[in-house]
Amino acid sequence: MSLVVAEVHDGRISLVADTKVTYANDDRSTRHVFENAFPKALILRSDLCVGFAGNDPEGVAKSLLAVRDASLDQVLATAEKLAHASFVVAALDPEPRLL
Repeated sequence: MSLVVAEVHDGRISLVADTKVTYANDDRSTRHVFENAFPKALILRSDLCVGFAGNDPEGVAKSLLAVRDASLDQVLATAEKLAHASFVVAALDPEPRLL
């Protein structure tokens, strides 16, 4: 289970996420939460950050990083195609907002 929390406040956004990865059918790897940590909040660029939860964190990160320079709509469309994950998107332009 992942935890991603985001809030808009004072014209800014705070977004935090855990780093624990749970491996299906692999209790040994799952117990090594520090050695197998993975960031679940990705700063794609100075105006855009995405927090995510779900299966295959490395695959999700690669998919999002591949569209880091695309429009916000394209980033959102990419996230929507990843049905095995959930997202919180923090955008600063034209104003701070969470999607």
